[in-house]
Amino acid sequence: MPANLPTHILFERAVEFPIELMNLIIRELKMDKWSAQVWVKWNNDAPWSDWSWLKEWNEVKWAGSTMGDWDMTLWVNVSTPEELEQFVHGKLRAKGWVADTKSTWTKEVWAA
Repeated sequence: MPANLPTHILFERAVEFPIELMNLIIRELKMDKWSAQVWVKWNNDAPWSDWSWLKEWNEVKWAGSTMGDWDMTLWVNVSTPEELEQFVHGKLRAKGWVADTKSTWTKEVWAA
C-alpha cells in the first residue's frame, strides 16, 4: 500500500471518500492476496452434468469446464501451500472420480 494511506481506519460516523481513493484502496487490498488454481482430470465415473457438489466447499470461488488436457479448473481461495494441499488431497481427491490434479499460485499484479 502507498505509504500515505493508513492501514487501519475506525470511524464513529459516516465519512465520504473520493471514488479514486476508494478504488485505489480496493485495488491495493486485492493485489496483496494470493489465490490458487486447480486443474482437474476426471475418470469415467465423473458427474459430467451435476455441479452441485461444488457447493460443499467454501474455498472454491468459481469453477469452469475446460477443453484440452484438463476437464475443469477451480479458482480456490486459500492462503498457504498447506491449505491448498489440504483442499486438494483432503477434499478434491477424496472424490472417487478425480483422476489427476495440477495446481498453481497466482497473485494479481495489475488490473484495469
